[in-house]
Amino acid sequence: MGTFTADVTLPYNFAGGSAVVYNGKITIVGGFASGTYSNVYALDGSTWSSLTTTPYSARGKTAVVYNNDLYVFGGSPNTDGHTTDFYKYSNGAWTQLTSLPWACSYANAAVYNNELHVIGSAGSGYYTKHYKWDGNSWTEVSTPPTLYQGGLVVYNNELHLMNGTVHSKWDGTSWTRVGSCPSFNQGGAVVYRGKIHILGTSTTTNKNEHYSWSGSSWTAETSCPYQFYYGAAVVNDDRIHIMGSNVSSYRKY
Repeated sequence: MGTFTADVTLPYNFAGGSAVVYNGKITIVGGFASGTYSNVYALDGSTWSSLTTTPYSARGKTAVVYNNDLYVFGGSPNTDGHTTDFYKYSNGAWTQLTSLPWACSYANAAVYNNELHVIGSAGSGYYTKHYKWDGNSWTEVSTPPTLYQGGLVVYNNELHLMNGTVHSKWDGTSWTRVGSCPSFNQGGAVVYRGKIHILGTSTTTNKNEHYSWSGSSWTAETSCPYQFYYGAAVVNDDRIHIMGSNVSSYRKY
């Protein structure tokens, strides 16, 4: 198993936002600390650079890269509500797109078969939403297992969803239960070296756990070096990068 090492300090206390790899750079978007809702920063080598802020202010935005453009949607502009905002960032500017078909925040997104899939949301009644966007319009796909701030990845040409202790997959037609997983939400999920990794599992006393799944069972990996909760994880340069958790921590694996 590998180890986590310290890297460049984040430009602000980052938690409850999103992280993606955009134009080859780790890019973080938003957060839920006051004054960070619209932030967008990209890491260029050892320096974080500010990009054009998002056109709307909300915590719990979701960011995803689709067809080489950065997309940001949803979020909670106040303590209770959710938004249908949907924007694309390209060539240094944001463009507003067709509103989401439902208001969401802390949703999960993945690109599967060249379509953007969005699943789940905070807020009662939204946990089992599953929509896809083909670049022009939204279509409701199916009713997935409940997903509230869990993890969604593409693995072996299927969508895999981990939430609570349930691990499910979607083959393009229907959802089936794979089995159980370590208790997990509000952490990070990535695919790295042929395995699904979940980081920051949600046990009541310890949120730095790290597990991998290679197709049959979950295996304990090197623990996160701090309590990883409401942070974000991405893979870049053949490393897992974890960041945030209401502190300006940044580590790579």
